[in-house]
Amino acid sequence: MKTSDAWSKLQEFRDYVGENCKKCKFVKYCEGGCPYNAIVAHKTPQAVDPQCDAYKIIFGEVSKRMNKEFARSAFGLGAPAERKEGEQFSIMDLAMKP
Repeated sequence: MKTSDAWSKLQEFRDYVGENCKKCKFVKYCEGGCPYNAIVAHKTPQAVDPQCDAYKIIFGEVSKRMNKEFARSAFGLGAPAERKEGEQFSIMDLAMKP
């Protein structure tokens, strides 16, 4: 497997992401996105998933909500109330799910 063309492209993708995304605060979550999507869309492994901007928006919003909910519960500014049936889960509900 490690001598295959697919492995070589995956490693080239990872190296590209490691160098070009190192300043992005969300790289630990997305790791450049889907290698297949990046390679097919850009016709080279030296690219990131074309949905990168969308991922940044999503991770930014999740991070903002999670920090806000965590601060509220951690500092006693309103512990999470019991969720009513049909009510949407909070980010912290999902993060703390066993």
